[in-house]
Amino acid sequence: MAQTLPKVANVELNNEVAVEINTTPAAEAATYADMTKAFKTIAVAINETVYNAFYLSDKGFGSSSVTGAAPAITVTGDFMKNDPVCAYLDSIQWEIGAKRVTDIKFTRNGQTVTSNVTLTSIAIAGGDSQAPNAVTIVMTFNGKPVVAEATSETV
Repeated sequence: MAQTLPKVANVELNNEVAVEINTTPAAEAATYADMTKAFKTIAVAINETVYNAFYLSDKGFGSSSVTGAAPAITVTGDFMKNDPVCAYLDSIQWEIGAKRVTDIKFTRNGQTVTSNVTLTSIAIAGGDSQAPNAVTIVMTFNGKPVVAEATSETV
């Protein structure tokens, strides 16, 4: 008898997502570090701008079109002292301007999205006395990201 898998057997899990950040944006060559070692949750927001139009001929019903986007990825986790991403964030959390700009690679479902980003809302430390320090960051995209098929090296 053939085995029937439940519908949930085909869900994509967040642990299948890869996120890398360039921890040396001022250097000639990029140094990408794996963000999944210290971070536990991820949320992607496209932050679309939608134009809504209500024409007389539509009898009160509207139409909409996406006219812009300001994507952002938020990740949260535990601050790990020897993690290169945590060390990088710790070194720039009190900086402003160009020191907060880098680039990322985000891979999921066979696609790699690369983008120049500004690192915002960096928060290191927080939580209960018996818990590890929390770390949170919002990576806001600067311009249109490049979306490509993932290669075996990026997955």
